[in-house]
Amino acid sequence: MSPPRPETICAVIVTRDPDDALIDRVVSILRQVAAIVIVDNGSAPATVRMLEGIRSRPGIHLILNGENDGIATALNQGVGRAGELGFDWVVLFDHDSEPDDDMVVSLAAIFDRFPDRENLAIIGSNYYRLDREHPEFTFPGPEPPWVERRSVITSGSLIPLDRHTEVGPFRDALFIDHVDDEYSFRARRLGFHVIMSRAPLMRHAIGVRNEHRAFFRTIETSNHSPERRYYMGRNVVLVAREYLTSEPGWVVVKGWKIVKSVILIMLFERDRMAKVRNLLRGVWHGLRGREGRLGDLT
Repeated sequence: MSPPRPETICAVIVTRDPDDALIDRVVSILRQVAAIVIVDNGSAPATVRMLEGIRSRPGIHLILNGENDGIATALNQGVGRAGELGFDWVVLFDHDSEPDDDMVVSLAAIFDRFPDRENLAIIGSNYYRLDREHPEFTFPGPEPPWVERRSVITSGSLIPLDRHTEVGPFRDALFIDHVDDEYSFRARRLGFHVIMSRAPLMRHAIGVRNEHRAFFRTIETSNHSPERRYYMGRNVVLVAREYLTSEPGWVVVKGWKIVKSVILIMLFERDRMAKVRNLLRGVWHGLRGREGRLGDLT
């Protein structure tokens, strides 16, 4: 496996109606890699015009999907284009992720020190949430600069394309939510390592977080849309069905989070009935093994 160096790495950014600051983020990422493939999932015409302008810069490639084909399909399109362009590695981003200036160098340094590099499937990035000033994950001590993980989020992940070929594509039928978990679990089941940097290397948004005071404590809600709640419920069940024996801890934690999310939605969020109804419908569809885009399911 060739080591990750700027000239061997292509970034893949999946977009859907990003803000104007995307231009600055693209410029920042392009300083760290040889090329960027932007895959847009059905953004509004004004956003498409902005993306067309970005494409005029050297090293930028653009794939425009006329509708939202889901995060997994977009990632597969971007990774496929990177392979066609002759790159050995991809680093993946959501459109609102803000990488540090030395993020790619830091991930490459982790690869250089990892003792079993030939069996390394993913190097993920620890991160700060955009609304917080402390890392999402904290670990005792600075060494080694990586930790083995059950799964890592796709944004900020450095992936060797030869290992990606062995693991297989991201699972299109999940559409969104837990695509990263399923890919990580599949890689681990094949005997590959999934690791993450101890140090946070980017800022990353997760939902629209609100805090509420109740029961003498601060409670946080994510305020996802009713449609998103469907995928969150369904895909937990679909992934749990497939990886129950290999990832039982994840299944237990996510099962409890579904129960907890119903309680928090009913207590604190707007559109609570629509959200709970969609979440429970998703759970039911997951139990029945139904996959694909919500709009295509009857």
